[in-house]
This record gives sequence, structure tokens and C-alpha cells, in this order.
Amino acid sequence: MFKIFLTFFLLFSALFNNILTQSENEKFAPANRWATGNSGQIQLVGDFNGDGLTDKLRVDKQNNFWVALSNATSFNEEAIWTTTQVTAASKYYIGDFNGDGLDDIISYQFTSGIWKTYLADQSLKDGHYYFKAPAQWNKQGTILFEKIGKHYIGDFNGDGVDDVMAYSDGWKVATSNGQSFNSPESWKTSEKSYPGSQDSTDNIFAADLDGDGDCDIAIYKYSLAGYKNKDNWFVLKSNAPESSFSAYSLWNDGQGAGTNGPFFGDVNGDGKNDKINFYSETGEWYVAISNSAGTGFEVEDHLWWNPEQSVNAVAGFVGDFNGDELCDAAFLKSNGEWWIGINTSPRPTPDHKKIVATWFSAFYSKGQDLYSNKRDQLKVPVVGWGRGDSTIAGIYNSKDRNVINKQIDAMIKAGINLILVDRTNGWRFDNGDLMQKHEHAATDSLFWVMKNRKDNGQQWIPIAIGLGYEFWGKLITDYYHKRNGDGEHGEWIWQNWAKQFERQKIALSDIYEKYINKSSPYKDIYFYYLNRPLVIAYIAAGEDYPPRDNNGNDTLLWHNNTFTIKTSINWASTFAYFRESLGIFVNGMDTKRFWGWGARSSSDNPQPYNVESMSVMPGTYVWYDTTVQISRGREDYYASSWKRIIEVNPNIAIIADWNNWNEETAIEGCIGPEGWKDYYGNDQYDWYLQITQAYSKIFKDGVIPANTYIKDEKNTRVYLWDGKTAVLQNKLPYNKPVIILPHNWGGLKL
Repeated sequence: MFKIFLTFFLLFSALFNNILTQSENEKFAPANRWATGNSGQIQLVGDFNGDGLTDKLRVDKQNNFWVALSNATSFNEEAIWTTTQVTAASKYYIGDFNGDGLDDIISYQFTSGIWKTYLADQSLKDGHYYFKAPAQWNKQGTILFEKIGKHYIGDFNGDGVDDVMAYSDGWKVATSNGQSFNSPESWKTSEKSYPGSQDSTDNIFAADLDGDGDCDIAIYKYSLAGYKNKDNWFVLKSNAPESSFSAYSLWNDGQGAGTNGPFFGDVNGDGKNDKINFYSETGEWYVAISNSAGTGFEVEDHLWWNPEQSVNAVAGFVGDFNGDELCDAAFLKSNGEWWIGINTSPRPTPDHKKIVATWFSAFYSKGQDLYSNKRDQLKVPVVGWGRGDSTIAGIYNSKDRNVINKQIDAMIKAGINLILVDRTNGWRFDNGDLMQKHEHAATDSLFWVMKNRKDNGQQWIPIAIGLGYEFWGKLITDYYHKRNGDGEHGEWIWQNWAKQFERQKIALSDIYEKYINKSSPYKDIYFYYLNRPLVIAYIAAGEDYPPRDNNGNDTLLWHNNTFTIKTSINWASTFAYFRESLGIFVNGMDTKRFWGWGARSSSDNPQPYNVESMSVMPGTYVWYDTTVQISRGREDYYASSWKRIIEVNPNIAIIADWNNWNEETAIEGCIGPEGWKDYYGNDQYDWYLQITQAYSKIFKDGVIPANTYIKDEKNTRVYLWDGKTAVLQNKLPYNKPVIILPHNWGGLKL
């Protein structure tokens, strides 16, 4: 996941000016004043409320923490986040030390060797958040790093939580377990563990420089015997999950003398942190991009910014202040004013490709839905795109490879390029049951068919798996669980959270061995995100988040440095529980961890934005809970939800879902009395597939497909887009949906 490693520096003197311009070669926009305040105190930055925006933090003379949250265009008014008296510290560091997606504070007292952590609290009190009371994170009576004054923060082992590193005759890393720091371990390197001998002119930095999700080490050295040029930059890459670093290598030279910093942040959105040099005397900001291979910086720095106000600034910072996943620049003046330059670079997606994913259910067997085996016959799905296709009617068997082949054909035509297998009802529980055994076989069939298509040169779609029960943490007593005779699940989840960790490990281990291991025939089919296999953990926030043990204490989700684990929150949570009950995600969803499963959307409460991933659903009717209903027809629900995604333009759009007939969220083709209809009530089995196909093309390529009916969200006029022009129509079309576009999208004046 995109991550910026935030640092700050102190400078002296100031210049007062208010006229800012931008030259053609600058990539940061003209600076805007975001806040006024105090400059003579400790200033730090981080994402303290988990909304994906970088906020600012001030430590006052009484050691209170004051936070001003970013709203993407300025900082809100400061609020005190301190709940208890804070003891003065030698150093303060920022990082996510428990993996909950919120940045925390750790303090270090040099004389005592004590490390204290102030975790950001996710509950809302008196209209804002707080840091929890401090807790000592080095074990009683132990000192993490004996009398070492410089420490470096980053996720060195790639498990999703930040660690502490120091150098003293070797690299030592104290990894975080989410509740404390483990004892430091020496991370081995080859004989090239440090360029020459360490001296006072050296500078060490921590950042993910090659985009693999692990924090690496950058060392600035003014000169070194055997190297012709001065101002050398050496890098040691993390070998996580092994506890070691690679031998150092030269990344570039001739840069860095006289810089105030430097800083590291991803300025071009390729997932690798780049080097940013700020020269306070001139106000110039230079950038050296990390190359595409992650093996070096550009040979020359390029001027990205030169605002007059930054001359002789008191402090400089980098961070993602507007939440677009690009590194921005900031500086603090001596009069307490904060000025921000937003990055104007285009934002690429992972692998420079947009993703349209769909959840996929695999629990149908012999004309019966095993998930709701006491319900009357469900709708009649038809697999296939056109009436000329060889379609399959009725509730199909999810293990049927012919069925799966046709489903894949339909997905590809609809523009879907990622399948998320819905295994949220549990991967393996105790002795298992009929549904889980069937789902295992159906999942295997899906992978088999996809590999066969790939081997035969056919179009294919990568696959990832979504889990659920293994990550649920509170008592569950709803009708479904009781009806299926497994009401005890909620009880043992609540009482035996430690056992849940084991279930998570079992599920992830099974997935790795079956589908990802080098010996697996499906290793090339599984989907990788941020350089690791993707697994999604589905939770319902009101019941399961934050996960709690039987004493009601928050319990950390288990981390795994083999996978990229994203947390999918159900539609009700994105709309109500988080926004109203907890008061978080008011501006949007956290880009670091939380993805959605559909979203309850209306004109006054649109889908929460998330620049990484957003979800869309056609509506729902949960038969075992009649309060959970969204009409498909209301406000052209599916199209309106897609329109919101086109507006925000995230990296990934997730459809919830392809074929969950049980909760009636399916978009798969459907005929019969309850099948899909056009505007005039005529059968149109591929109605939702047509909508998906059009929006997928717009989302991925920025192009409206020819022969598509469209309208602007602000009026009711319908047009036929012929590929070049929009032709006004006098009525709604037959057999074709109308695609709703954001107002004046692409410059179209409809």
C-alpha cells in the first residue's frame, strides 16, 4: 500500500510574502496557506484519524498533543488529543504501531531508556478523537537500544505495523507485535553492511524505496574511498520476511549537499518512495525519482517547486495532505503559518491498470443454495451473454466447470478483470460442514478452469479470496446463525479470540499452499496487490469492529507478511455505524486498509470515497433480515452508484456482487418472472451486465462505448452516444439502460 515516511526538520529565520507562482517545470501546485498557529514547538505530521489525509500535530511546552485534521483543502482547527499528563521525552516519532490504520505517537526518554506509545483512539469523544493513555512498550527492565540517540521508524518486516530500527555496529530492529516492541534483533547483511565507517556527516533514512511493502535503508555519505564523486546515496533493501538487509549499493551521487532534509515520499504514484531535497536558503524543492526497477534514483534532481514563501522556512514536511495517494510538500513559517503545495502529477494505479473486481459466490449445488437451504426456490439465473449462447437455467452447481466457463466469458465481456471468491462464511471451522466442503471444491474448480483457459491461450481473469468468520470478533445472535444450527459460533468467537488467530493462520496457510506456493499449479492465477497475494477479510462493523476479546478490549487483527490483507466493511457499516456511531470515515474511508462491500448510498449520504477502492452494488434484499433492503429501482441505484465511482476515480471498483442470489445482490444474467427488465417491463436478462460493461469502459479507459445511451446527472435528457457525438432522444430506449454521467463529465454538455 502506498505509504509515505514522514520526517521533519528545524531551520531558522523567515521571509514574509504572499505572492506565489508556478513555473512550467514545477509539479507541486502554487502553495496555499492551510493554517496559522505556533512555530516554536515540536511539529509532526501523520494520518491520525485514518481517513487517508495527512494531518499535523503540535507538542506544546506542557507536552500536550494538539492535532489539526486535514480536510483535503486546509487544516481544521486544532484540538487537544491528550487525555493524561504526558511526560517530557527526548524524541517523538510517528507511525502506525498497532496496524489499525491510524498513526500513533511513540516517545523515547534517553536517560531512562523508556519507550511509551500513545495509540490513536478510534472512538469519538466530545466531537473529536484522542490518543489513549501512554503505555510502556519496551519490556519492564529492558532497554531496546543501549544509549543510541538516533532511531528510524518503518515497517521493516512487512507485517503492516511500524517497527523501530537503530545502528550500532550493525543493524538492529525491534519489531512491533501490536501491543509492545519485541526485543531488538540483529538483522544480518553481507560484508557490505555499511559504506565505510560511520561518521558524524552520515545521515540514515528509512523508506520503502523499491515498492515491495518493506521499509529499506538509505544512507547519505559525503565521500567514500573508492568512489569518484561525493554526496553518495547508498541503499540497503529489506529482505523481509527474512530478518536481514541486502548488501548496500550506490543509488546515485552528486546530490544532497546543503539540503534541509531530505524527505522520502511517492511523488509519481508508482508505489516507490522518491527522494525530495529542500534547500531553505533558496526555497527550492528538488526531486529524484526512484527508477522503475527500484534499483536507483534518477541521475539528476529535477526542480519541482520554488515558492518564495519557503525561503528560510522554519520546517519542511511531506505527506498526502489531500488524500490522492501522491506525496505533497509543506513548509512552516516562523509566524506559525502552514503552506501546502499539492502534487499535480497524474495518479497512476497499481501496475498502471484500473481494476474492476466482482465478488463471486460458490455455494450452489444440484439446484439448491446450500447457504439458505430452507428457503423457497430463488430467482433463476442464466449464465451466458446472448440468447444465442448455450445458457444454463436454474440454480446451477458451482462446481460445474461448464457453468464456470460461461460465467467467466460473461465477466470478461462486462469488463471485469478480477474475481474475489466469497469465502466469508468460513474457510474451515472445526470439522467443517456441507457448505464449506462444497465451497472448497467449487473454489478449486474455479482455479482449474482459469488455469486451463490461460494454458490454452484464452482470456482469463486473476483470482483472490475473501475470508470472513475467521476475523469476526463479537457475539453473533442473528436469525441466520440460529436457523442453521450454528448459533454457538458467535459464543465461541467471543470467548476464544485466541482460537480465531489460529483459524486465520490455518485459512491463510491453506490458501498459500493450494494456490500460491511455487509448487501450486495455480500460482500464476492468484492475484497480487502491492507485491503480495491479496486476501480480503470481511467484517460487519457493528458486530466485529474493532475486534474485542471477552473483556471488551480491542484485539489486533492477526498480521501476515506473506499477504496483503484488506478489510472489507459491509455496506451498512460504511453508511451508518462508522459515520454516526463511531464518527470516523466522515470524509471518506481509510485508504490504508478499509474497502467496502457495496455501499448504502443516497443523495444526502453518498458512498464514502476511497481513492484506493470503492464498491458498488445493484441493491439488496436480505431475506433473513427484512430491515436490510435497498430497492434496485430507486434512483437507478446501480447506475447512480457507478456514477459516484466515476466521480471519485479510485484505483479499484468492486462489484458486490456477481451471483449472490441469496441476498439478491447479483448482477448475473437472469430471466423469468423475477428476472431483469428494461424500462418498459420487457425481459432483459443482461440488463446489469450492459450497465457494468459501459461503466467498466468509462472507468478503465475514460471512453464511453459507442451506441450507449447516456444522460447527465443534472437533467433527464437522454442521448445516444455514437462514438463521436451525442444525439438527443425523445424517449427512453428499449432493451438498453441509460448510463448516468457526472455533471459535464469529459466536457460533455448534455
